[in-house]
Amino acid sequence: MGCLCAGNQLISQRRAKLIECGWDNPTIQFFHDHIREIEKIPYDGTRLKLERPVRKNGKETVHGWRTVTGTEKWNYEWFAEDLRLLKETKSDIYTDNFLLFGFPSCVPWDDAERWNVFCHNTAIMARLAKEGGLKGLFFDIEDYANSLFAYKKERYPGKSLEDAKKMMRKRGQEIGNAVF
Repeated sequence: MGCLCAGNQLISQRRAKLIECGWDNPTIQFFHDHIREIEKIPYDGTRLKLERPVRKNGKETVHGWRTVTGTEKWNYEWFAEDLRLLKETKSDIYTDNFLLFGFPSCVPWDDAERWNVFCHNTAIMARLAKEGGLKGLFFDIEDYANSLFAYKKERYPGKSLEDAKKMMRKRGQEIGNAVF
């Protein structure tokens, strides 16, 4: 484990990085099209939003960071254009970029099928980040709808706090496996 002391060699070998994390984070397309303008903003990297329109059955749906927790399994091929744009976008300034990843406060811990879909979609996002030359996923764990990290008896009838902890650990392992 590293020490954050002034004399620590780890600190002296690296410099701190500033990553932009506001709600104005660009989509992959916008980042690609405007990288020279974006480089004028004094950051080392940003979170990128994956938002890909997909046409199916005559309807268009946008898949990405907001739907990773949805009920539909993604196809990796849907994001071929995003991968191309990521590989094509070169910057000596914005070197530490991440895919924004919305966390699953809306996926019940005990819903195995929804977690299967979520892990599948998460694996696609992780693969895009890796193959696209990004540093990784940026987990947005802000709790927008439900209390993700709190046990509520009414949400898990018949389950004890210990049962809930075991399920949460299992889901954490599943997400880890999907990412790695």
